[in-house]
Amino acid sequence: MRAKAKKSRSTVRTVVIVVAAVVVAALVALRLALPGLARREVDAKLSSMDNYVGAVDSVGIHLWRGAYSLDGLAIDKKGGAVPVPFFSADKIDLSVEWKALLHRRIVAKVKILKPVLNFVKGPTPESSAAKPDESMASAMKSLTPFDIDRLTVTDGQIRYRDFKSSPTVNIALTDIQAVALNLRNTEQTGVELPADIRVKAKAFGSGDLSIDLKANPLKETPTFELKQTLQGVELTKLNDFFDAYAKLKVKKGTFGLYTESAAKDGKFVGYVEPFIKDMVIDKGRKNPVKDVWGVVASAVKWVFSNKSKKQLATKLPVEGTFEKTQKDYLAAAEGILENAYIKALTPKVENLGLKDVEKVRTKGERKAE
Repeated sequence: MRAKAKKSRSTVRTVVIVVAAVVVAALVALRLALPGLARREVDAKLSSMDNYVGAVDSVGIHLWRGAYSLDGLAIDKKGGAVPVPFFSADKIDLSVEWKALLHRRIVAKVKILKPVLNFVKGPTPESSAAKPDESMASAMKSLTPFDIDRLTVTDGQIRYRDFKSSPTVNIALTDIQAVALNLRNTEQTGVELPADIRVKAKAFGSGDLSIDLKANPLKETPTFELKQTLQGVELTKLNDFFDAYAKLKVKKGTFGLYTESAAKDGKFVGYVEPFIKDMVIDKGRKNPVKDVWGVVASAVKWVFSNKSKKQLATKLPVEGTFEKTQKDYLAAAEGILENAYIKALTPKVENLGLKDVEKVRTKGERKAE
């Protein structure tokens, strides 16, 4: 009887060991297969875009910390007419924010290492890469199934390139370091602008750029305060750009740009203050002026040829309202910066805030008056 019981226990133990071994083997096999399966899924989503196509070198799975990484990501314009990727990154790491689980929220944190964004100007839409389309935004969003609450960028670049101009143009913001916090934080009650985005970069090989954006991503309309400083840019670093589009070269000079703006309730207010100093244009060039850029160049040349104080600084106020369909505060802030990014500034701060937005009148209010 004892022998029979002993044999029964031995059989159960053997079955348990075999089942455990099978389960472990299955888990190991699944773990080994996951990166390949994940890569095929990622490539499929990146291939679903209308005007762009993307791929990754490999996908890493990190189960112990609830994360996965995309290594060697590249997104190219379809057709092969654009010789560089629109976007690339050495590594993108996406992981679950465990702290948020305590508040019953599922959000992600993202780390992007060495991203490069290339805006390419070409003679045709097929040879240009200007902005991401909706299909790209949808594909990238599908790679992160949770809301992103924390985003960091290390050693990034943003380049403007024209391969068809003479000379070719390649100007850039480099060494971009960015941290974005509380992008979806709903726990900071009483804080009007919980999201905090800070960016530092080297501008055009010589200047320094800093951006400070505070926002409320949960508002229906863009709600933010934006401050940007650009200073110490040597104009000679932009001579390829000037030569290509204005047939103009600069011997020396510096420029900077300061921008402040704030937005609330569908309205925005702010100013742009450019500053150009000691600008000297090469008068030996004989190329005729042919376009609007040339007219601007000629005007600037006249200013600095006729003023003893070779310095130009002016304050340009901006205010207005957003379209009813505009709900993305990042896109709204980007639009303001894009419109401001032509000249240089004197670093003067006036501490604009949300209170100043209330002074902006809508078109209807102005008509009523």
